[in-house]
Amino acid sequence: MSDDSVGEDSTYGQTPALPLNSDTLDEVSQYLLSVRTEASEGPIVSFIKREEEEEVNTSYPVESQSEGVSNVWFDKVLEEFLFIKQQLQSTRHIPVSDTSIPATTSEWRKFLLEEPPEISYFFTAMNRQDNFKLLAHITRWLSITSRPTLSQWIWKLFLRIDNTLDANETSTIRDLGKKALKIKAKQSESETEVDSISKYTVDMILIIIGKYFGQLDLLS
Repeated sequence: MSDDSVGEDSTYGQTPALPLNSDTLDEVSQYLLSVRTEASEGPIVSFIKREEEEEVNTSYPVESQSEGVSNVWFDKVLEEFLFIKQQLQSTRHIPVSDTSIPATTSEWRKFLLEEPPEISYFFTAMNRQDNFKLLAHITRWLSITSRPTLSQWIWKLFLRIDNTLDANETSTIRDLGKKALKIKAKQSESETEVDSISKYTVDMILIIIGKYFGQLDLLS
């Protein structure tokens, strides 16, 4: 056997376990030789690019102004809410770059005029106490007309909070639900047309608090 057939592999510095050369005639050996040649021409290590995790869509499902609120819409909101909650439970939340929390009530109110941050902010920057403190603020600020941004903040807070609550947390949730009930009555009695976003905000609050957080008496 020639020295070429048993020489060290120039890439790995090892002697091949099966010395092969082009003079080998059987089909199996020819196949092994072709595999070895292909491997030697390629990279030593192949890296498979990990696909990026699909971002969870946490947008609030609001209908157009021409459509009325219906039981179908209630079911759609609850179904979408539960689906997103399930996705978020299996998502690794990367800490956001800006983890600052407003220190005062006025700062929070100004912050809520803007669109809410990405959902990771609610998981990594805000703790549970922050979430319920903000819900208490929102209960005081909720009125017969609501900005779209406020509706989005409430939606994301609900997505963040699970339905295992202590007595104080249940009280905070119920206070928001009772405030929403009063506003819904005022909207119905209002002589001026109330925009659909404000109506849907109140209905969304009631359906999530009633169905997900178990406060069904607020829906009766």
